[in-house]
Amino acid sequence: MYTETRPAVVCLGGLPASPRSAHTRYLCKRIRSHFPDLRIIVGRWGLRESVAPVRRQLEAAGANFVGLSLVETREQLQRVHALEPPTFAPAAAPAEGVEAPVSAPARA
Repeated sequence: MYTETRPAVVCLGGLPASPRSAHTRYLCKRIRSHFPDLRIIVGRWGLRESVAPVRRQLEAAGANFVGLSLVETREQLQRVHALEPPTFAPAAAPAEGVEAPVSAPARA
């Protein structure tokens, strides 16, 4: 799917007490190995303890940014969007024999 849409960023979110912490690092590594130029933003919303080590681990795994709140993560996504708007794959043409929807005529 990435090769079709070429997104500007991938955002992964996780809660700090989640047993999936190692899974988030694993996802960062996998994404980074396949797409070295893709921006990866990780949200670790609510993390209060061991912030620096968690941030270092995720950045070492390939994250470009680690947000500690939903607001902080959203602001980073908005910065990325301002730098590079997403590009989308062209819309598919209607299948043969299927008519495109017709809009209702305007009322006077």
